[in-house]
Amino acid sequence: MPSKAAPSDELQRASDDVRALATVDYAGPLRKCLGRDQLNELVAEARKSVWPHLNRESLRLASPKEFAKSWSNLGIDVRPAKMTSANGMALLGFYVKKTKILSGRPLICVNTAHHPAAVGAAFVHEMGHHLTSNMFGGHDEAASFLLYTGYAQHLSDPAELIPDILVSLGIYPQPMARRLFGDNARKKSESMTEAAQREGLLKYFSTQYALTFDRKLPYDKQLQYMAGVLHYTRLRAALRQEFDI
Repeated sequence: MPSKAAPSDELQRASDDVRALATVDYAGPLRKCLGRDQLNELVAEARKSVWPHLNRESLRLASPKEFAKSWSNLGIDVRPAKMTSANGMALLGFYVKKTKILSGRPLICVNTAHHPAAVGAAFVHEMGHHLTSNMFGGHDEAASFLLYTGYAQHLSDPAELIPDILVSLGIYPQPMARRLFGDNARKKSESMTEAAQREGLLKYFSTQYALTFDRKLPYDKQLQYMAGVLHYTRLRAALRQEFDI
């Protein structure tokens, strides 16, 4: 149960994020962000470079060492870091395309103090920055930071939304998306309560990614991770609706 004390600023932002994400429009920003050909190009490049089974199978969790070893072959310097301070925990990860200290190599840093599911999503998001910087340009020496709040702002920023698309496709591959967000699923959902639908999705995250929203997870973390779950779920539903992917 949440504390009766006044919520911290971070907790309030996470709570506001969840409320905003429940009602914000996803279809419109997707249509403005990219077309079907660009989406197909993005998926094809991601399969060729990093994830051969993207949108066919759920991406599995891997250890930071596995990410670092695999992606070093792509010329990327991966630096996992455990940042447990209040300010550090607000950060999930960041990407820099060119770093002077690394002889110009791209840098991905992810905060391993978070739950492995959040760490995995951050790794995919940051790799998404790398792929899109090669395909569409941008980033240069400026860092792209991923925080645990502010997902709604990604909808108006293609540089953040496109990496989020890769995360959504990795969490919900097409066969699952058809079951969850297809015509039959929509008809079925009409006869289900909102609580029952939510319970089914949370069960999936529990079995697939060991992310369980119970008393073992502090309330502030429940809110923060729930914002991510809601964002990637609604984004995947919109991808299915707009692009039939």
